[in-house]
Amino acid sequence: MKAIIIFAAIFCLYFQSLGQSQQQGDITVHYFGTLINHDDQHCYSDVMVEMNVYINNSFVNDTLKLIDEQGQLINQFINIYGDPYWNAYTTQQSSSEPDDMVFNNHTNVPVYHGIHKIISDDDTLYLYSVMMSDVFVPNPCNYNTISGRMYVDNDNDCAYSQGDESIVGLLPSVSANYIYPPLSGGNSGGNNNGMYQRTIQESWLIDYTVSIPSVYQFAFLPGSCFQSSYTFTSLPQGNVDFPLQCSDLDTRVYSYWTNARPAIPFFLYPRVYNIGCTPVSGTLKLKLDPNVVYDPSNSSNPADLVSGDTLIWNYVNLNNLANNNNQGYFNLFLGGIELTPTLAVNIGDLLTFELMTEVHPDDVDPSNNSYTFSVPIVNSYDPNIKEVSPKGEGTEGFIPPTTEKLTYTIHFQNTGTAEAIHISVIDTLEENLLPRTLRILETSHQMIPEWLNENTIRFRFPHINLPDSASNEPESHGFVRFEIAMEQDLDPGTEIKNKVEIYFDTNEPIVTNVALNTIEFPSGLTLENLELSGLKVYPNPTDGVVYFELKTSVDAELLITDITGKMIYQQRHDATSIVQVNTEKMMQGIYVYELRDLTNGGTSTGKLMIR
Repeated sequence: MKAIIIFAAIFCLYFQSLGQSQQQGDITVHYFGTLINHDDQHCYSDVMVEMNVYINNSFVNDTLKLIDEQGQLINQFINIYGDPYWNAYTTQQSSSEPDDMVFNNHTNVPVYHGIHKIISDDDTLYLYSVMMSDVFVPNPCNYNTISGRMYVDNDNDCAYSQGDESIVGLLPSVSANYIYPPLSGGNSGGNNNGMYQRTIQESWLIDYTVSIPSVYQFAFLPGSCFQSSYTFTSLPQGNVDFPLQCSDLDTRVYSYWTNARPAIPFFLYPRVYNIGCTPVSGTLKLKLDPNVVYDPSNSSNPADLVSGDTLIWNYVNLNNLANNNNQGYFNLFLGGIELTPTLAVNIGDLLTFELMTEVHPDDVDPSNNSYTFSVPIVNSYDPNIKEVSPKGEGTEGFIPPTTEKLTYTIHFQNTGTAEAIHISVIDTLEENLLPRTLRILETSHQMIPEWLNENTIRFRFPHINLPDSASNEPESHGFVRFEIAMEQDLDPGTEIKNKVEIYFDTNEPIVTNVALNTIEFPSGLTLENLELSGLKVYPNPTDGVVYFELKTSVDAELLITDITGKMIYQQRHDATSIVQVNTEKMMQGIYVYELRDLTNGGTSTGKLMIR
C-alpha cells in the first residue's frame, strides 16, 4: 500500500447528489447521498447519509480500524473471507431537524459520524465532517381525511337507501406516495355503522389510493356502481362511497397451531369462514397425521365426530352480514384440539394434515375449500453441537455419491456462570474432505480463522465476551457455518465423519457430536438388519465380528462378495446355528452375503456393511 498522507486541515463536504467519495491509498469512503424522512408523530425531519468503507487489494485477516478525535479505537473489523475488494464497514448517520425549517443551498444540516480517521495497513484516511443540503417543505405533521360509506347496495341504485346493509368494521386500504416518506404510517381511521373515515398525512403527499382489501375480491363482485379503488392527489375528500354487490358465498378453510415437540401436547386450531353474504352450513373435516394422538378431553372445541383418522365438526349459518352487530366483518367457525406427537418423530420432521369442507354449489371459489399443511417438529438440543447439510437419510446420513459439498454449522453456548472472554473452535477435517475448498458462509460474532495444519482449522472468537445463559440466555449463543467440497467417486458405504472441540477460555474442550454422512449404496440393497428364513445378522453395520444366527442348527455355507461380484469369503459350517466371521481384514464398504441351508435347502441373501 502507499505511504500515509496527512491533511493539515479538516474541510467540510457539501453535496446533494450520489457518488461523493474520499480516497487514500487502498481506502475508499463512499457517501450515498441524502435520505430524508419525516416523523409524523413528533414533527421533525430526519436527514440521513449512508457511508460505506471499501478496502482495495485486501486479503484474509486484513484489518480496518476506526479512530475518534481523541485517538481512541472506536471499532475494528477483520476480513475473514479474504474478499479482494472488501466492503469493510457501513453506517448510517442522521440529523433530526424541527418543524418549519426550510433549507436551501446556503443552509446546511451537519451530520456528524464521530470518526476522525480510518487506518488500514499503511494507509490512513482522515474523514471530513459531512454537511447535507436539501430543500424542505415546512409542517411535516399536517393531516387530513378521506371519508365515505361502506354498504351492500341491495337494490343496485348506486346510493345508500332503505333495504341496503351497512358493513361494520371494514376499513378501506390506503396506499400513499410521498416526496419524502414518513417514518411511520400515520394512517388511522374507524367505521361507525358503515361510515368510515381515514386520516392521512398531507405533507409531502404526491397521491394516494383508497381501495377494498384484496381478501374481499370474491365477496364483492364488479357491478355498475362498484369501484374497487379511487386515486386522489389532494385532501380532504368526502363521500367516497363503496356501494358493494355481495356474492352468494365463499367458504374458506385455514389453520394455525402452537409448537409441536415429540411426546409433548400441542394445540391446533382448524377454522372455516364465509366472506360472502348468503348463509352456509356444512362440516369441517381434519385428516390427522398418523404420528399424532388426539385428546378430546383437553381440547377447547373438540370434534363432533371422529371417523378413523378424520375429525369432523358441524357448523351452521356462517353469514357475515348477519353478524354485523359491531363485531367486524368476518364470521368464522373455529375448532381447537390437543394433539400429542409420538416418539417416532424427531426434530426437523413434518406432521402433515389435510383440512377440508364440502363445496357448496354457489361457492364462488371452490379452490380454497381444502388446505394441506405441515407442522414442523421442534425440540430442545445440546447447545454445543455440529450439524451437517444435507443431513442424509437415516442414522447413517446416506447421501448420493454425486454430492459435491457439505455444509457444517457449529453451535456453541456458554452455560457457565460467567461470560466467556475468548472462544476457540477446532475442527480436524477427515480425509475425504478437501481443506482448501473450505469457505466460511456465516458467523454469529467477529471471528478469525487459522489453519493449524493442512487439515485442522481453528475458528477464534477473541474478546467475544459471550454472556452466560443464566444472566442472558438469548445472547449466550454463537455459531460458525462453512461449506467444504468432498472427494468424488467415493465407494458406497464410505463414511464422512466430523466433530469439533470447543474451548471456552482456559476450560477443558467440549467435544461435539459426530456429524455423519455415508455414501449411499446402489438401489436394491437395504441397510436394515435382515431376518430372512429365520436368519438374523448382527451387528450390521460392523467394524469387527459379525454373527449370522439361525433358529435351528443346520449345515450351512456362507459366501460373501463385494458389490462387483468378487468372492471375498466362502466357508462351510457343519451343524451350527451361529456362523461367526471376523471382518477386520476386509476393506470398508458394502458387501453381499449369501447363506445356504445345506440341511433343509433354501438360501438367505442380504447386504453387509463394513466400516
